[in-house]
Amino acid sequence: MLIFHAEYSLKEGFEILNVPRLQRNINGSRVSAPSGFALWKFCNEKNIAMKCWVCGVEADRFILKHQRNDTDKPPVLELYAHNGHSLVMMTRDHIIPVSLGGSDSVENLRPGCSPCNNSRKNTMDQKDLDFMQKNPHLWTKNKSTLCEN
Repeated sequence: MLIFHAEYSLKEGFEILNVPRLQRNINGSRVSAPSGFALWKFCNEKNIAMKCWVCGVEADRFILKHQRNDTDKPPVLELYAHNGHSLVMMTRDHIIPVSLGGSDSVENLRPGCSPCNNSRKNTMDQKDLDFMQKNPHLWTKNKSTLCEN
């Protein structure tokens, strides 16, 4: 179960998250950045829409939240989108999945909403396989079972 604390516009969220980690706080409490922050920062700086690569839902807000069992840790300022029915958390999707040797480099990441990212798991379509072949620096061959012949 989640505990929502506050909602912020994209501009406000980036202003908060661009403060150095140890100085980042809201109302005197430390705030953590989301796991996909490097991708969100890259998209924001390059003026790239933060849209799910599958369904196209676009991020439109940050929400400060806790997991109910993690209240001893700082809350996280997560990126969210409204899909017309409900809020969905935006996640970073690895084009070449980590489980198949993909790196955490921003080059290997794309925005995805949590439902689409969770349904993909570690599968790759032909476009992803082509990307993998064109970017050997973004994956480790000994971890990947796809490229062993």
